[in-house]
Amino acid sequence: MTGLLLGLMIIALSVMLIRPLPGERYGAPSTSLDQVTEVVPPQSPPQETIARSESRAPQDEDTSPSETRSVFPREQARQRVSTLAVAECCGPFVWAGRDWLLVYDEQPYPGAWLVNVVSGERRWIAAWFGLPAGDIIAVRNPHSRRTELYSWDGTVEASIDTGESLALLDRTGRWAVWSVVEEQTVPSSAVSRVARLFVLDRWTGETRTLGRLRVSALAWTSDGSRLLLIGSLPDGTRLGVWRVTPAEGAVDLIVPGHFFTNLQVIPGTHTALVTRVLSGDPEEDGVWLIEVDRGTVRRAPFVLQYRAAREFIWVLELGKGRDRVFGYRWPDLEICVQHELGGHVLGDVWEIEPDSSWIAYWREEDRRVIVEVLEACSSHR
Repeated sequence: MTGLLLGLMIIALSVMLIRPLPGERYGAPSTSLDQVTEVVPPQSPPQETIARSESRAPQDEDTSPSETRSVFPREQARQRVSTLAVAECCGPFVWAGRDWLLVYDEQPYPGAWLVNVVSGERRWIAAWFGLPAGDIIAVRNPHSRRTELYSWDGTVEASIDTGESLALLDRTGRWAVWSVVEEQTVPSSAVSRVARLFVLDRWTGETRTLGRLRVSALAWTSDGSRLLLIGSLPDGTRLGVWRVTPAEGAVDLIVPGHFFTNLQVIPGTHTALVTRVLSGDPEEDGVWLIEVDRGTVRRAPFVLQYRAAREFIWVLELGKGRDRVFGYRWPDLEICVQHELGGHVLGDVWEIEPDSSWIAYWREEDRRVIVEVLEACSSHR
């Protein structure tokens, strides 16, 4: 992966109407506890309950959610199509696994759809968008004020009392973290609200309070042993990248500094990427690699938008005719492959499939969610 992501996160559906100049930098989308929703304290102690009820589509629809439909003509379903329009407009999306994209679409009815971009199979999961973690998709139900955990067949397997916050699960499914906002207003949109963080061990049922912080981004390591967050103490001091060890409840500031963004953990590693801007020192600005366990940092050899995948960090370059992405092989960080997209990426909304087989992005020209095949390095796959 290249530095990237992170809790619902109700992903903003507003789009940028003016295209930045080539080379202009964006902050990549991250899961921010502040951006997710207005968080209200749970009415009862956080706990997980088993719900074992099946998700259902709107009753006025003729098509059952359990039925699948192919986005390809039947005779082409087994082909590896190079370009595919997955949704007709700019709904949020995230890769759930190899060849599977979770995307919000309004056809044949609104909700979160799990789409296999090879076979064309589409599974309706829920009426609201969510975040995948392994074989679980976490969705915030605004009516029950709980985070519901769906299996890939659309069945609710469990739910967690998280108030109006969405729980962010690690990929093993063991740990769930969420926030309860204690401050409803802030002087600036650049300042995160004070929130109390909770972490649930789903194996034991134990819930811990991690403390009170101003948090702007979260990211789990692949094995769930560490949680990284960008934030500060409630009084605005001790800003930077923090490391949480959920098994111990330890919270430590490992990289101090202002204005960090685009926090992403490289899958299968304990290395993260983060961008620092507006530090006041050009030597401190740029993309940094963080060794999570040791807290050491080193500069990355690129400065543009990036996404992390297994074995590769992908960097987006804006172009006049079309945009393109470059694949930096991990860990030597040498460019191994480049791919020219079929158009322009709208507002830095793009994601790389975990095995670097596909790229999904909002296409600026028609606002559709597009998936394209990525070419492989000769030594890859």
